[in-house]
Amino acid sequence: MKADYAAAKVNLGMLLGRIGDSEAEFRMYKEAAEAGNMLAAYNLGVSYRDGIGTVPDANEAIRWFEEAAARGDMTAAFNIGVIYDEGNQVTEDNQMAIAWYDVAAKGGNKDAMINLGLMYEAGEGIRANREAAAELYAQAAALGDEFGASKLQQLQQAGVRLPEQAPEVSSLPQGFHMLVLAPNEIETPTTLKDI
Repeated sequence: MKADYAAAKVNLGMLLGRIGDSEAEFRMYKEAAEAGNMLAAYNLGVSYRDGIGTVPDANEAIRWFEEAAARGDMTAAFNIGVIYDEGNQVTEDNQMAIAWYDVAAKGGNKDAMINLGLMYEAGEGIRANREAAAELYAQAAALGDEFGASKLQQLQQAGVRLPEQAPEVSSLPQGFHMLVLAPNEIETPTTLKDI
């Protein structure tokens, strides 16, 4: 491909994947992601997570999902939460799962709202808080999520009340705000290169 257009490489990668050339698909995503394309970064994360055209590599999947999330892709942030929550590809880390679900939920991802609500409801990695779970389910339900509506109804029938005005899902204009992290879980960059 003579022209170095990242978006075209993403589209070509998707087409190559549809015809079964997953290695070429992966190569196109990698080139486009390295050129700064957000969709390519997300697709590259999926490729590394699922082993599409490459060997599965959770660390690379997280790296590329982080790149996409930093550019506003809340599905990528949700996927990082899932990787840490499930613990199949990395060591299970509820604090990291909660933090990434929180980022994605604040960005409007209803799946993250549900998963974070489930963690609050069960007290998984965080103190159980059925009211907080209900708020998250209500937010997801307001976005059309039927499971969220069902979970909200169950909690309300069990006597859990929502505040008069449930908080709105916020955008992230000032960057990511992590919900719960233990000390020493975040490395502070020492130079701009580390960022």
